[in-house]
Amino acid sequence: MTDTYYAKYHVSEQQADALLGPVAATLNELERRVQHYLDRVKLGDESDAETLRRAHAALAIARDEVARLWQESSMQSRHQDTKTPSS
Repeated sequence: MTDTYYAKYHVSEQQADALLGPVAATLNELERRVQHYLDRVKLGDESDAETLRRAHAALAIARDEVARLWQESSMQSRHQDTKTPSS
């Protein structure tokens, strides 16, 4: 995939707290999907199950980290919104 595929389409600046919400939601969905595979799909052997468990764990770590960053960014954004301009 090349960077030229993604053109910038927002006219105004975007804040991280607005963009991280959908990222967190996608990671959550991927984590649920892998868990569904572990619970419902007949896998070839134990190594396949172990690989999926490791993928699930990696997604959980990523989800937690993005959620932390999202919360941190949201707090920073709110803090900036409450600042009064200096005269």
